[in-house]
Amino acid sequence: MLLVLGFLKKNIIFSSTNLLERFFMQLVIWISRIFVGVLFIFSGFIKANDALGFSYKLEEYFEKFASIFNEHSLGFLAPPMEWMAHIALPLAIVIVVFEMVLGVLTLIGAFMPKVSKYLLIMIVFFTFLTFVSWYFEIVKTCGCFGEAIPLTPFQSFIKDLILLSMIVVLFTFRKNITSLCTSNGDKISLWSSTVICTLFTLYCYQHLPVLDFRAYAPGSSIKKGMEIEKGNPLTMYKLKNKGNGIVISFADFPADYPANWDWIEPEIVDGELTLIEIKVKATGQVTKVLAVPNEFKEEWEVVSTSTENFVPDKDAKIQQLHAFYYKDRETDYIQMMLDHPDHYFWLVIRDFSDLGEFKQADDGLHFMPNSAGKSFAKHLNKLYKDAKRSSVKLHALTGEASYEKIESFKHSLALGFEFYDCDDTELKTMIRSSPGLLLLKADTVVAKWHNNDFDTFEEINNQYINK
Repeated sequence: MLLVLGFLKKNIIFSSTNLLERFFMQLVIWISRIFVGVLFIFSGFIKANDALGFSYKLEEYFEKFASIFNEHSLGFLAPPMEWMAHIALPLAIVIVVFEMVLGVLTLIGAFMPKVSKYLLIMIVFFTFLTFVSWYFEIVKTCGCFGEAIPLTPFQSFIKDLILLSMIVVLFTFRKNITSLCTSNGDKISLWSSTVICTLFTLYCYQHLPVLDFRAYAPGSSIKKGMEIEKGNPLTMYKLKNKGNGIVISFADFPADYPANWDWIEPEIVDGELTLIEIKVKATGQVTKVLAVPNEFKEEWEVVSTSTENFVPDKDAKIQQLHAFYYKDRETDYIQMMLDHPDHYFWLVIRDFSDLGEFKQADDGLHFMPNSAGKSFAKHLNKLYKDAKRSSVKLHALTGEASYEKIESFKHSLALGFEFYDCDDTELKTMIRSSPGLLLLKADTVVAKWHNNDFDTFEEINNQYINK
């Protein structure tokens, strides 16, 4: 009987242990599934919302890589990077759709043997990309979550490492993951998510992002975007004691500087710091230091200790906005425009290639508009004339630097408004459309339109100006 009880107890414990192991295994798998699935859907959605912006970031990556390869005797790798830079837009669309679909299938648990492989390939590629970007300081922001959540390459690299560990779990236990749907349900999920994600991505590309996280979003103040966001950074002065050679960081200069101290350098510090307030017995001065060396414990009296959070100044979101009149390019008119108290338009035309082509003739350069260019000119000329009658100004901002091309473009399309030379990167940030139209009042963006959605002045006037 004791032998039988012993045998049963042993098996019960063994069975319970297996059950516990299976529970924890499923728990880890489910946590990984939910985290990876939700993050892939969110990341893909943010980039799909602005596929054109994501393509700019990819183009930047590929061009930087091509440059690095050329500089380090790896020129044979540069042409593929340059080629990928040319196809950045279709590549961006494919990536974001693929990312969202993989997220949906991961949550459902469908086709996990294949899905987990694709997840692993993608995360290895992006981990490598963010590591190289961080290590070689290729870009300032990674573009993983678009403009919604700007991450530094290092932050993105850490995020990818966490994702990689979870995707390795999914890949390792891919055969243990059961779908929440039937076989037909898995197929429906695959094709429906692919169609929906593709349509959403193309819609945002053919119009404007549904969610605008940039400094030129409707309701944003451009002047505020051009300002540095003040923090409370702390300057610590590194000084070396002339007597014993001890280096100390002071929050301000000690009273006996420079008699007893040598200057080393100032250091701007940020983050959460614990500062020690001390009183120098010899001078009676009260100051703050990061640490009290043993050599000064008799000479200094500790008054108090406090932990404070120091935040550095943040760069202005808008740094390169200017508007030089194309005929002289000496005076920047941007402040004059932003100081205008009433409504006015900015027409953004980065270049003229989508609206026609230039041909050289004996009497000079001629712009030959295509069908899109003719339609654009007809609509814009009417908008300009109607706006002018209502005293609403229209300024054209372009990245085209050639005076001759601008003159030819204006003359060929009989455009009456003036053109201003702007930074092309700023124009790409301003609106994801060329041509694109913005309505402003003073320095505030009121509304934006993709060239596929240009309204008439009457519609704009009724909805935004005289509402």
